[in-house]
Amino acid sequence: MRTYTVHVDLNVAGVSADDIAAHGGLVMEALADLDEANPELQDWTVSMDAAQGRCEIDLTVTAAHHADAVALAHSLVRTAIHAAGGATPEGAATGGAAQAPRYDDAENAMKVFA
Repeated sequence: MRTYTVHVDLNVAGVSADDIAAHGGLVMEALADLDEANPELQDWTVSMDAAQGRCEIDLTVTAAHHADAVALAHSLVRTAIHAAGGATPEGAATGGAAQAPRYDDAENAMKVFA
């Protein structure tokens, strides 16, 4: 097993800047829960620029191969966003909110460092 850092850059839209900022806190809570349940997730950070509609998530994960690290990071980020009530291209928002933040990959969305 190797340790990889995966940087995920996302655009966030569909709600106000204040709602984006608040949702960032919910995504962090969801990642904290995932961290407890997934020994492969070693560390993580979330940075939000609500005014620009940007979210950056860095995950340090252990995986056998680069591709496994990317798949794990993608799954964890998507799961955290959905658990927080957000939407991604892979799935609609949960929680029944009339409007939910929509997260989409930004340009050069994912970078992996071994």
